[in-house]
Amino acid sequence: MSIGGLAAAAILLPRHDRPAPARGTERRTALDPRLKRLIVAYGFYGFGYVITATFLVAIVRGAPAIRALEPVIWVAFGVAAMPSIALWTWIAGPIGLPRAFALACLGEAVGVLASVAWQTMTGVFVAAILVGGTFMALTALGLMRARELAQGDTRRALALMTSAFGIGQIVGPYFAGIMSDWLGSFTVPSVAAAAALVIAAVLAK
Repeated sequence: MSIGGLAAAAILLPRHDRPAPARGTERRTALDPRLKRLIVAYGFYGFGYVITATFLVAIVRGAPAIRALEPVIWVAFGVAAMPSIALWTWIAGPIGLPRAFALACLGEAVGVLASVAWQTMTGVFVAAILVGGTFMALTALGLMRARELAQGDTRRALALMTSAFGIGQIVGPYFAGIMSDWLGSFTVPSVAAAAALVIAAVLAK
């Protein structure tokens, strides 16, 4: 899933890197404060999306009212994901990348909460569509914004973004697994994931 999102982002990102400085003349510049906030936001996003993306089927399987939907839930998730990068790139046109990123984070937060708070057929499909329809787009929007804010070689900014995202992806399932074993449900991890996405939205503005 992550590989697919990163591949789509790599294809769609504009190719306008500044040339790398000549060897021996490279100088490390301070990061733009907005880029620092974006890197932290990207880490929170990685934490926030991965919990539902990893455990959505387990959440569905554990709820008797919606257990029968388990075979089709990933279909809805994938169908929502297919047009998401094009859709959110179009949304970012008039409102800008920071606002589009924040809006997508908030939409995803609603989907994450719906997966545990609205366990009906409608609720689980809302969760699948909102999370599936934003997670690849957020990857692309975040990297596009990092390119805008990077000073000098953009590779440093993208490396920091990817590292923050990876940390979030590692911590998220570990945290969710421990909490679900302890409490017997994914409600608390999902609420934490939604809160992380709200934080990401605030930091990215």
